Parts: sequence; C-alpha cells; structure tokens
Amino acid sequence: MNTTNYKNENLLVKYLNNEIETKNEKNILLKLDDDFIKTCNSKVLLAKGEMTMIIGPKNCGKSKVSSFLIRQLLIPKADNGVIVENNENTIILVFDSEMGESRLAKWNIENIFHDFDREFLESLKSKYFIKSLKKNKPAERFNEIKKIVNSISNEYPDKHLVIVLDIATCLTTDINASSNGGLVDSFYAIHGNCSYIVVSHNNIKATDSKSEFSTGSIGTAFEKISSIKLSVEASFNSNSLKTSHKVTFKYSKFDYELNSENDYFFINTEKIDTENILITGITDSNGPISENKLSGNTKITPDEIYSLIEDRLNSLENNSEERLRKNLINYLINERLIKIGKSRTHEYISDFIQKGKLIDDNSFLKLSEK
Repeated sequence: MNTTNYKNENLLVKYLNNEIETKNEKNILLKLDDDFIKTCNSKVLLAKGEMTMIIGPKNCGKSKVSSFLIRQLLIPKADNGVIVENNENTIILVFDSEMGESRLAKWNIENIFHDFDREFLESLKSKYFIKSLKKNKPAERFNEIKKIVNSISNEYPDKHLVIVLDIATCLTTDINASSNGGLVDSFYAIHGNCSYIVVSHNNIKATDSKSEFSTGSIGTAFEKISSIKLSVEASFNSNSLKTSHKVTFKYSKFDYELNSENDYFFINTEKIDTENILITGITDSNGPISENKLSGNTKITPDEIYSLIEDRLNSLENNSEERLRKNLINYLINERLIKIGKSRTHEYISDFIQKGKLIDDNSFLKLSEK
C-alpha cells in the first residue's frame, strides 16, 4: 500500500517548507556572460531540473556544442564568455550511442581537456562518467542507463546529476513508434535530482521551415519536455582547419522574447591534426570576444575594485556574514554598481587572494596584515 502523504506533495506545501527555489539565479547551471556575449539576448544554456536540447543535421557540430557545455561544468574556471553557477555538487554522466570507446575518449576526454594535465583528469573520477552504448541494442540502452544512474545516485545520494544523451533516437528501434512518448517520460523521470542535455538529429525529411525540429516521434516527445532548444549549423572558414558552429536559441523558457536576428552565438573549433579537433572559444554574433578574461571591463580598474573591497571590509565586524565572498560580491554589484558581473568580480577577488592582498578564511574575507 502506498503510504505517501499526498498533502506533502502539494507544491504549495513544498514552497512554504523552502523545498522549492523559484529564483532563476538559484537554478541556473550555465549561461552566457553578458560582459562578452552582448548581442545575443538569450543567455541560459542549462538549468537545474530542466532539459536542454541540441539539434542539427549530421556533422554540424552538435556533439561539439554538448562537449563544450560539459567542459564548462568540470573545469575549475569557465572559459571566456560562459558563467557557471550552482555547480558545487554536480556529477556529469555522458551516454553516447554513435561513438565507440576509443573515439568517445578521444573527443570527450582528450580534445575537450587538451589544456589540462593527467592530475586534473584524475580529479574528475568521481565527477565525470562516460559510457558508450554503441554495442548495446536499442532495447537495452534505457535499462543500462537506469542501472548506472541508480548506482551512482546510491553512491552519491546528495549529488545533482547532469545526464547527457547523445543521441535522442538511440533509445528506440522505431523513432516514430507511439510508445516513444512513454519512453521519454521514463527517461526524464529516471532520477529525482537531474538535469539533462539531449542531442538530436533534426528532421532531415522535413521542409526547410520544419528543419529546426527534432526527428521522429521520440524527438517530438523530448522537445515537449525541454525548456531550452539550441539549433546548430556549421560554417567553414576560408581556412578549412577552422570551423564556426552557429548556435541559435530556438526557444527558451528562461527568456521571455527571442529575437531571431541576434539570438545566436558561435562555438569555434580548429583541427590541429588528423585526429584532434579543439574548441578554441566562443564568439558573439557581432565578432570575436577578448582573449583576456579580465579585459572585458573598461569601467573600473583592479585597484579601484580593491579599494572598494578594502573600504567595505574595514567597515564590518570580524564575524559579520557580510564578509562572506558571495555577500561581498552582491554588495559590490548591487550597492556599488560595478558593471562587470558576478563571475568577473569573483575572478578579481581570487586574484587578490593569490597575490596576498586578501585572506580567505572559510569564505570569510579579511584584509591581509601589512
């Protein structure tokens, strides 16, 4: 007999018990950085508990875009143009049905982490799980995913899982079967504490006006529950070794109005030899971003920021919670109105700590003794 108290399942009860967070900034995992990606109005790339779909034709770079998002969730500091938030407790699980183990390792390990050493890769063992489903029959793949997800969630019960599925159609032998809707519902409900990135081919049999839709009834079912859909197309530069992958927001439930004229950005890749293709950065729709992470701000200098921090810390009691890094950042942005964003302010503070100008005592910031 099911003894679940239905009253406790009421969203109002959960909300009043502080079990549900409605503020976007508490639920967003990945977004574009306003300081670098200025023309594109849409910003959210992935949110907690939600699904982001990445669609496009064969060889357009869909998997590269997915890998770029994975990289941001795992590296210590996000690449230029991207902000990572609320990601302290995340495990990434990648399931791929088109690549064998060797090719999957080449792309999802060597290529996207080419600038990190083996020690860093060792540190990812409990954060990053990759599985090739190419040798599994389609009918077996969902159960294999479920088995792995359950095992990891049992081992790490307090972790938030980001499940990456490449590609959407791999779960069925008939992409137009009427049962696909139920299969997608089961996949989405596989675990109570998950976010999803799902990669899908577009509808190659459709007219151009419908080519932005995912293929088959299974693709349609995934789209119905996704909150963000990104469409990818590749445009080769005159130098054939370099490719720009145009990523367009087709819809976003975190942005109230999309503008097709500017709601896109580029992920750029470069082929350095016969086997390695590296992501070299992202580009706004109005041109390349700066290579210097700290050069995007022209309104305030590092010395001016440090002076504001110094004045603020001198005004606070030693045990004041306003000394917490997150509270100090909020103060600088909301009270002193510096225009560089949370991630950039965080970078400045980290730089001051590294240089010995500030001391981080369990996230409580202090001025170093002179």
